[in-house]
Amino acid sequence: MSIPYNTLKSTDTVVTHVLDDGNAIVSLCTSRMETSFAVKLITPERIILNPQYATDLLQSGAVNAQRVKTISQIFVSRVNPILLARFPNGSDALLDGQHRYCAAVFNGEKEILGRRLPPSVWQQFIVSGIPWTDQQLHDLVSKYRKGSTRSLN
Repeated sequence: MSIPYNTLKSTDTVVTHVLDDGNAIVSLCTSRMETSFAVKLITPERIILNPQYATDLLQSGAVNAQRVKTISQIFVSRVNPILLARFPNGSDALLDGQHRYCAAVFNGEKEILGRRLPPSVWQQFIVSGIPWTDQQLHDLVSKYRKGSTRSLN
Protein backbone atom coordinates (compact mmCIF):
# COMPACT_ATOMS: atom_id res chain seq x y z
CA MET A 1 0.00 0.00 0.00
CA SER A 2 1.27 3.50 -0.76
CA ILE A 3 0.17 7.09 -0.35
CA PRO A 4 -0.87 8.59 -3.72
CA TYR A 5 0.93 11.85 -4.45
CA ASN A 6 -2.32 13.62 -5.30
CA THR A 7 -3.67 12.95 -1.77
CA LEU A 8 -0.83 14.76 0.03
CA LYS A 9 -1.69 17.90 1.99
CA SER A 10 0.35 21.09 1.86
CA THR A 11 1.50 20.32 5.41
CA ASP A 12 2.89 16.88 4.51
CA THR A 13 6.65 16.43 4.38
CA VAL A 14 8.15 14.00 1.87
CA VAL A 15 11.79 12.88 1.81
CA THR A 16 13.37 11.00 -1.06
CA HIS A 17 16.23 8.53 -0.74
CA VAL A 18 18.36 6.98 -3.45
CA LEU A 19 18.80 3.21 -3.14
CA ASP A 20 20.92 0.52 -4.76
CA ASP A 21 23.78 2.85 -5.71
CA GLY A 22 21.51 5.16 -7.66
CA ASN A 23 19.40 2.56 -9.42
CA ALA A 24 16.19 3.20 -7.44
CA ILE A 25 14.57 5.92 -5.37
CA VAL A 26 11.96 5.85 -2.64
CA SER A 27 9.92 8.83 -1.41
CA LEU A 28 8.39 8.65 2.06
CA CYS A 29 5.83 10.85 3.82
CA THR A 30 7.62 11.53 7.10
CA SER A 31 4.97 13.85 8.52
CA ARG A 32 2.49 10.98 8.58
CA MET A 33 5.11 8.68 10.14
CA GLU A 34 5.51 11.03 13.09
CA THR A 35 1.87 10.58 14.11
CA SER A 36 1.58 6.91 13.22
CA PHE A 37 0.66 4.42 15.94
CA ALA A 38 2.81 1.78 14.21
CA VAL A 39 5.86 4.05 14.45
CA LYS A 40 5.19 5.03 18.07
CA LEU A 41 5.07 1.33 19.00
CA ILE A 42 8.76 0.99 18.07
CA THR A 43 10.87 1.48 21.17
CA PRO A 44 13.43 4.26 20.79
CA GLU A 45 17.05 3.12 20.95
CA ARG A 46 20.38 4.87 21.25
CA ILE A 47 21.72 5.69 17.78
CA ILE A 48 25.48 6.27 17.52
CA LEU A 49 26.16 9.61 15.85
CA ASN A 50 28.44 9.91 12.82
CA PRO A 51 30.09 13.37 12.81
CA GLN A 52 31.04 13.11 9.13
CA TYR A 53 27.40 12.50 8.20
CA ALA A 54 26.36 15.67 10.07
CA THR A 55 29.08 17.64 8.27
CA ASP A 56 27.90 16.27 4.92
CA LEU A 57 24.31 17.32 5.70
CA LEU A 58 25.42 20.87 6.45
CA GLN A 59 27.78 21.17 3.48
CA SER A 60 25.18 19.83 1.04
CA GLY A 61 22.59 22.34 2.22
CA ALA A 62 20.26 19.55 3.35
CA VAL A 63 19.98 21.25 6.75
CA ASN A 64 19.89 24.90 7.71
CA ALA A 65 22.92 25.87 9.81
CA GLN A 66 21.02 28.57 11.73
CA ARG A 67 18.31 26.09 12.68
CA VAL A 68 20.95 23.61 13.86
CA LYS A 69 22.48 26.36 16.01
CA THR A 70 19.08 27.20 17.51
CA ILE A 71 18.29 23.54 18.24
CA SER A 72 21.75 22.99 19.72
CA GLN A 73 20.93 25.55 22.41
CA ILE A 74 18.23 23.28 23.84
CA PHE A 75 18.72 19.91 25.47
CA VAL A 76 18.63 17.80 22.28
CA SER A 77 18.16 14.50 24.06
CA ARG A 78 14.77 15.70 25.34
CA VAL A 79 13.28 16.20 21.88
CA ASN A 80 11.40 13.59 19.87
CA PRO A 81 13.43 10.60 18.69
CA ILE A 82 14.78 10.79 15.17
CA LEU A 83 13.36 8.35 12.61
CA LEU A 84 15.54 6.01 10.57
CA ALA A 85 14.64 3.54 7.85
CA ARG A 86 16.38 0.18 7.99
CA PHE A 87 16.87 -1.03 4.43
CA PRO A 88 17.06 -4.71 3.45
CA ASN A 89 20.84 -4.44 2.86
CA GLY A 90 21.30 -3.45 6.54
CA SER A 91 21.96 0.25 5.97
CA ASP A 92 20.00 3.00 7.68
CA ALA A 93 18.73 6.28 6.26
CA LEU A 94 17.76 9.27 8.37
CA LEU A 95 14.14 10.10 7.56
CA ASP A 96 13.26 12.71 10.14
CA GLY A 97 15.44 14.64 12.56
CA GLN A 98 18.33 15.85 10.39
CA HIS A 99 18.60 19.14 12.31
CA ARG A 100 18.39 17.38 15.71
CA TYR A 101 21.04 14.90 14.53
CA CYS A 102 23.44 17.69 13.54
CA ALA A 103 22.74 19.66 16.73
CA ALA A 104 23.55 16.60 18.85
CA VAL A 105 26.84 16.08 16.98
CA PHE A 106 27.86 19.71 17.35
CA ASN A 107 26.94 19.62 21.06
CA GLY A 108 29.48 16.83 21.44
CA GLU A 109 26.94 14.10 22.08
CA LYS A 110 27.87 10.58 20.98
CA GLU A 111 24.34 9.19 20.73
CA ILE A 112 20.76 10.31 20.09
CA LEU A 113 17.46 8.55 20.65
CA GLY A 114 15.93 7.20 17.48
CA ARG A 115 13.37 4.79 16.16
CA ARG A 116 14.77 2.38 13.57
CA LEU A 117 11.85 1.49 11.31
CA PRO A 118 11.88 -1.90 9.58
CA PRO A 119 10.68 -2.11 5.96
CA SER A 120 7.31 -3.46 7.12
CA VAL A 121 6.67 -0.10 8.81
CA TRP A 122 8.33 2.50 6.57
CA GLN A 123 6.94 0.96 3.38
CA GLN A 124 3.46 2.00 4.54
CA PHE A 125 4.52 5.60 3.93
CA ILE A 126 5.84 5.32 0.37
CA VAL A 127 4.48 8.10 -1.81
CA SER A 128 3.54 6.94 -5.29
CA GLY A 129 2.89 8.89 -8.46
CA ILE A 130 5.30 11.78 -7.89
CA PRO A 131 5.54 13.62 -11.23
CA TRP A 132 9.36 13.63 -11.47
CA THR A 133 10.96 15.19 -14.51
CA ASP A 134 13.92 13.41 -16.08
CA GLN A 135 16.14 16.32 -14.98
CA GLN A 136 14.99 16.07 -11.36
CA LEU A 137 15.73 12.34 -11.30
CA HIS A 138 19.13 12.90 -12.92
CA ASP A 139 20.03 15.62 -10.37
CA LEU A 140 18.92 13.46 -7.45
CA VAL A 141 20.99 10.47 -8.53
CA SER A 142 23.99 12.69 -9.35
CA LYS A 143 23.85 14.25 -5.88
CA TYR A 144 23.71 10.77 -4.34
CA ARG A 145 26.72 9.55 -6.32
CA LYS A 146 28.69 12.53 -5.00
CA GLY A 147 27.96 11.24 -1.50
CA SER A 148 25.68 13.96 -0.16
CA THR A 149 22.59 11.81 0.32
CA ARG A 150 24.14 8.52 1.41
CA SER A 151 22.91 6.55 4.39
CA LEU A 152 24.23 6.85 7.94
CA ASN A 153 26.40 3.75 7.82
